[in-house]
Amino acid sequence: MFQSVQGVSTRTVARAVVSLNRTHTQQRPFSDHPVRLGIGHLNRKTTPDLSVMASKADDVKGEMLEPSVANKPLVRFAALAAIVAASAKATGFLTVKSIGFIHMMAFGAWFGTLVWTSFIFGLVAFKTLARQTFGKLQSKLFPKYFALTGAAPGLMLATLHYLTGGAPPVTEVRLLAISVACAVANLLVAEPAATSVMFERYALENAEGERDEGRIAALKKTFGKWHGISSLLNLVVLVCAVGHAYYLGGQLSFM
Repeated sequence: MFQSVQGVSTRTVARAVVSLNRTHTQQRPFSDHPVRLGIGHLNRKTTPDLSVMASKADDVKGEMLEPSVANKPLVRFAALAAIVAASAKATGFLTVKSIGFIHMMAFGAWFGTLVWTSFIFGLVAFKTLARQTFGKLQSKLFPKYFALTGAAPGLMLATLHYLTGGAPPVTEVRLLAISVACAVANLLVAEPAATSVMFERYALENAEGERDEGRIAALKKTFGKWHGISSLLNLVVLVCAVGHAYYLGGQLSFM
């Protein structure tokens, strides 16, 4: 009789334990179950979301690494100056050739920067980074970008004037002058205006509490206007660069 009662009690306890386990399992989230997080789950291949990773890392401070000597701007400039001096001494550069070399180097930096930023870097960064992270990055890059794309054609105007004996082609002068004007307009007007509106929008989007959707929509529209103006000015500079490239190609002679 005692064994029978004991058996009934054991079965009852077992059923109660199973019932409690089931209830507990339903209430706990998936990630909290150590049994379910087995080898099969850990070995599952996942693709990291770079935009999420970037947004979470926005508050991380500190340098990524200590730059090597070769990455220091002064060292790079010294290396370039040294190779130019060595080449000039070895080949007996004349003054005209030196000015021509400066013109071509300025054009290469100008055209390369325009193509890389407009067709490669900008598109890849836009598709990879979170929207606000992308905007913050561009706010740091664009002032330098517009400064370079304005200074290079300005330098080429001076070298072209020297190379042509003070009588440069009118068309090329116009192309380079228009490039300088558009880049300066972007640097001093369009880019600062667009960036200011962008950060004001970010502040509203990140603010705690109820968002002012009306104001955010208005800022989005204003940003689109300034961004469109900036993009148009940049396109004009790119077209002028291609036009000057065609002129330089016609001046090449290897005979």
